[in-house]
Amino acid sequence: MLFVDEGFGTLGGEALDAALATLQALASSTGGRKVGVISHVPALRDRIPAHIEVTLSGEGRSLVKTVSRH
Repeated sequence: MLFVDEGFGTLGGEALDAALATLQALASSTGGRKVGVISHVPALRDRIPAHIEVTLSGEGRSLVKTVSRH
């Protein structure tokens, strides 16, 4: 499993497309690899079909929601 927490927000459109294509290729290659991306960039949320959203709910607690888009 690979988690990526990097500055996606600083990438331009073409660079973001290339980074996401590379991560998707890595995840779909043989070997059962899983790739997790930690990001607040809306363009990534829209292009990754399954994700977990974590939001603050107050008093040091978080709300975790699983989202699956096909």
